[in-house]
Amino acid sequence: MTLPQKRKPPTPTSHEPDLTKEWSDDHLLCHCTNTSKGTILSHMAKCHRDPDRIADKTGASTKCGTCRAYLEELCAIAPQPLPAKKLKKCLLIIALIIACIGLALLLKGIA
Repeated sequence: MTLPQKRKPPTPTSHEPDLTKEWSDDHLLCHCTNTSKGTILSHMAKCHRDPDRIADKTGASTKCGTCRAYLEELCAIAPQPLPAKKLKKCLLIIALIIACIGLALLLKGIA
């Protein structure tokens, strides 16, 4: 009598590319840990764009590994946050614009 062979999970590269874009936020990305796409996206919004950090926080892709490619795909296609240096520059420009508007309104009130 031969024992049934264990089925290997699909390799992480065996998924359809860009499939995750079409998923709703409640779509399960990782069935082993019951982790949804929305959960992954919320962790990404907290600047956890590294798949390993997200896996540590959510447990996704830490069991069988089948969903690892989907996790990496989500990290790759999500919009990148502004780097801190650019964000500071943008905030400085906005502050200067607001100061100029305030000065113009003040001068208009004096004249």
